[in-house]
Amino acid sequence: MSAAAMSPAARALAANAIRLFIAAVFLFAAWPKIRDPAGFAEAVYRYHLLPDALINPIAVFLPWFEAVCALALLAVPPLRRGALVGVGVMLLVFIGAVSINLHRGIDMACGCFSVSGGEAMTWLNVARNVGLLFLTVLAWRWLPARPAAR
Repeated sequence: MSAAAMSPAARALAANAIRLFIAAVFLFAAWPKIRDPAGFAEAVYRYHLLPDALINPIAVFLPWFEAVCALALLAVPPLRRGALVGVGVMLLVFIGAVSINLHRGIDMACGCFSVSGGEAMTWLNVARNVGLLFLTVLAWRWLPARPAAR
C-alpha cells in the first residue's frame, strides 16, 4: 500500500510507531555517552573534524541533545515535530562525519552506541543512518501538525 493510499489514521499510527522506535534508538545511543563524557570526547576527537576547542563542548552537548529529543518524542507531544527536526539534523551530521572518515580510510569505532570501542565504522553505519533519516522524515510528514485534544 502506498503512502497516498493510507488513511490519515493509518499514517498517524505508523508515525507514532516510527517515533517510538527513533526515540528508543536515540536513548540507547545517548546513555553510554552521558555516562562517559571523556570517552565520548575521545571518540569525537578521533573523527578529526572539529577544532580542539569544540571537542569537549560537543561531547557534553550532543548526548544530552540526543536524550532530550528522544524524551520529547516519547512524552512531549507539542515538541515531537521539532524533536524530529533535531534528530534529522543530527542524522545528517552523523552521515557526513562517518562518510568523510570512511572516505579518508580511517579505521576506528564510530562511537554511535558505545564509547569504549564498540562497532567498527563501516558503510553499514551510513546506510543505517540513512534509513533512520528516511524514517524520521516519514514520521515528521505523517505526524499530525497538532496533537489531537483528548
